Amino acid sequence: MAYYIKDELSKIPLETKCCKLAEMSALIKSEGSLHLMGENGLALHTESENPAVARLIIYLAKELFSRTPELRIERLPRLRHHNCYYLYFKQEDGVAEILRELGILDRYNRPKLGIPKRILSRKCCKSAYLRGMFLGCGFLGDMNRNKHLEFTLGDEEMARGVMWLLDELGIHAALAQRRSFYIVYLKRKESIIDLLARMGAHSTVLDIENALIIKSIKGEVNRRVNCETANLRRVARAAQEQIRDILAIDEALGIDALIPSLKSVAQARLRYPDLSIEELGKRMDPPISKSATYHRLVRLSRMARHL
Repeated sequence: MAYYIKDELSKIPLETKCCKLAEMSALIKSEGSLHLMGENGLALHTESENPAVARLIIYLAKELFSRTPELRIERLPRLRHHNCYYLYFKQEDGVAEILRELGILDRYNRPKLGIPKRILSRKCCKSAYLRGMFLGCGFLGDMNRNKHLEFTLGDEEMARGVMWLLDELGIHAALAQRRSFYIVYLKRKESIIDLLARMGAHSTVLDIENALIIKSIKGEVNRRVNCETANLRRVARAAQEQIRDILAIDEALGIDALIPSLKSVAQARLRYPDLSIEELGKRMDPPISKSATYHRLVRLSRMARHL
């Protein structure tokens, strides 16, 4: 499912430069690797399993910095020989200037920890940054079975920053450490759907909500069917016991020996072995209440046990 969500998110049109910067910053932060070239030179490369994400990085690099990274495609055994898309920004592309503009390096070309709050002053930029972060390191489980959305991050400072961003949007997340990685995750269905909507995955949200509604309806139908089946079994079991008691009385005394009220209900039960107590009372002539029918059958049961 994450593959299709990322495909949808990568096609969202970005109107403002601030949102483009925020999304590009998150993509480079989550997918990029920085390389030292000589004394002061820097190079950068990103890698992604999703071609739509690679296309988005190329588009943003052209739009924001008029740069086109070199693209290489490799098949990796760890990805079951699926394609991995590498993008290379060379030293002559002005990597240091790009990363300073994205808030990843400071003015002395030193890496800045955490998220660049300087470029996240507007709510739309916060959503764009989270969208870029999800495109780079996000995962969504099957919402019908395992409601789970997570960001896998390389350092705790970055993980705390993502949690702060989510909190700014009113979404509560939790933090866990898995080996050398930090995982920011959501487990509540409402929070996951809220985040996907804020990131712009509206088609995915509709598909998820439709699937959850269908699952809920199926669950309710199954519960009702199971309840009705259990009720029918109880009715059938009780009716068999009542018929057994009436036949025992008939063998010992004869049904005609019973008083009229008990005789009439005994004959009705033999005539309608599959009816519930309430329905049986309605078939009496004259009809009697469920309570009266029940108590007459209890009297017959006690009489059978005594005999």
